[in-house]
Amino acid sequence: MRKTMIKIFIMLLMLTGCQQKAPELPFKNYLDTIMIEMIDETDIAINLLFNDPSTFGIEPTEYEFGFATESDYEEAHTFYQDTIKTLKSYQDLDQQQALDRDVLVSYFESQLENVKFYDYEAGSVLGYNRQMVANVPTYLEVYEFRTEEDVDRYFNFIETLPAYYEQILELELNRQKNNTGLGQEVIDETIKMAENLVEAASKDDYFLVRLFNEKMDEATFNGESYKSEHQTLIKTQFVDSYKLLADGLGQIKAKETAGLYYLKDGRKYYNYLLKKNTGLNMNVKEIKTLLGNQLDLSISKIVNFNEEEINQLYDDNFFPHYLSGLDLLSALFNDMKADFPEIEPVNYRLQMVDPSMAESASPAYYFTPALDYDGTSPQHIFINGQHDSKLYTTYAHEGFPG
Repeated sequence: MRKTMIKIFIMLLMLTGCQQKAPELPFKNYLDTIMIEMIDETDIAINLLFNDPSTFGIEPTEYEFGFATESDYEEAHTFYQDTIKTLKSYQDLDQQQALDRDVLVSYFESQLENVKFYDYEAGSVLGYNRQMVANVPTYLEVYEFRTEEDVDRYFNFIETLPAYYEQILELELNRQKNNTGLGQEVIDETIKMAENLVEAASKDDYFLVRLFNEKMDEATFNGESYKSEHQTLIKTQFVDSYKLLADGLGQIKAKETAGLYYLKDGRKYYNYLLKKNTGLNMNVKEIKTLLGNQLDLSISKIVNFNEEEINQLYDDNFFPHYLSGLDLLSALFNDMKADFPEIEPVNYRLQMVDPSMAESASPAYYFTPALDYDGTSPQHIFINGQHDSKLYTTYAHEGFPG
C-alpha cells in the first residue's frame, strides 16, 4: 500500500498528499485532509507527531516498521500525480495560500521520479549514521506512554523489527547485484553499530530498559506489570534484529565506496537528489558556477581581514566558557534577542546521546515537537558527548536560535 512507502517520510516529519477534488473542500480543509489521509495508522511517528491523534481523526493501531516494496512506490507515484492536479486546481487563493500550494506542488513533483531509483530510495534506511536502522533506539527513547494502548503499540513495533530487518537485508543483497548497494566501509561501520547495540542491549541496565521503567513509574496507569515484558523484548526481538543485521551484512563482500558516479544510474540519481534537496531548478554545471562565484566573493572578503583577526578563530578562548550545556543554551536564548524576534520561554530537555550509540550518532540533533504541542512535554535536544564550550555553534544550531 502507498501508506507503507510514505511511512519513511512521515517518520522524518514530512508532509504528504491525498486525492480529494478541489471543489469539495475549502483549501485550508483540504490541507488538513492531506496530512490525515496519508498517515499510516501503524506508523510509530504518530506518537511523536501528536499528543492526541484522535482529535485529528487518526486512530493508531499497533505500530510496526513496514517495508516499502517497488509496487508501493509505483502506487505512490500515481497518487502524487493526482494530488498535484488537485492542488493546482485551487486558483482563487490569497498570497499565503498560493505560496503553500506552490510549495506543496514543488515537493510532490520532487517525489515523482523516486520510483525510478527504488534501490537507492528504499535502501537509504540502511547505514550507520542518521539512517533509520541506527536511529530506532532514539525513537524508542523519546516515545511517550500516555495510555496503556501506547505500551501495546510500542511492544508491537519492537516485535516486528526482526522481520523488517530481514527484508532490508534481502534488498541490500539485490542492491549489491544491481551495483546500487552500500560500499564495504559503510557496511563495516553498520555492522559495528549493530554489534554495539547488541552488546549494550543485552545488559540488564541498558538505557532503554532504565528509561522505560522510569516512565512506567510516572505513568497515569499501573505500569509495573509491563517492566519485565519490556526487558524480555529488548533482550530478544530487539537484540535479535541487530544480530540479524550484523550477521547478514557480514556475508556481503562489496567494493569500497567510489561515489554515485560509478554506480548504476548514479549520475541520474545525483541530479535527482540535487534538485529535490536544494529546491533549485539548476543543473550541476550551473550550481558549480554559482558556488564558484560565491567562493571568490568569500575569499575576497577574507583577505581583507588582518592576521590578528584570523588567529582569534583558533584561540582556545574564542568562545565564552560555560559550566554546562544548559548554561550555554540559556545564554544563547538571551543573546539571540538582539538579532531575532523574541519568543516565549521553551520547555526543553538537554540529553546526552547514550554511549552505545555515540560512535554512529550525529554530533547533535533534536525532535520536532508534536503538531498539537501545548508546552507541557519537554522538547528533546540531544548532544553527542560531554559538554564542551567549543561546541557553541553546535548548541546554537540544534538549540537557539536553531
